[in-house]
Amino acid sequence: MRAVAYFDALPARISYDNTKIAVARILSGEERVKTRAFSELQSHYLFADKFGRPAKGNNKGKGKVEGLGGYARRNFMVPLPRVNSWDELNVSVGA
Repeated sequence: MRAVAYFDALPARISYDNTKIAVARILSGEERVKTRAFSELQSHYLFADKFGRPAKGNNKGKGKVEGLGGYARRNFMVPLPRVNSWDELNVSVGA
């Protein structure tokens, strides 16, 4: 909910691990019994879900979930250094 409020946007589909806050029980294949709280959240925001297969770490788009998380962290959450010259930047990073 905080991410939706912050970005003022929502993807059409969200990929999840089989977290207990969202999945009450894993059935066969991609079928899941969702928790009431997750069902209410999904009903409110109207997004599609995609749950990974248990014990299949590569099922989340071959590392795309972790890769996109790292990309977002490096590109949107790390402050840019403020310097007046390349020399000052090189000194600040120890180059």
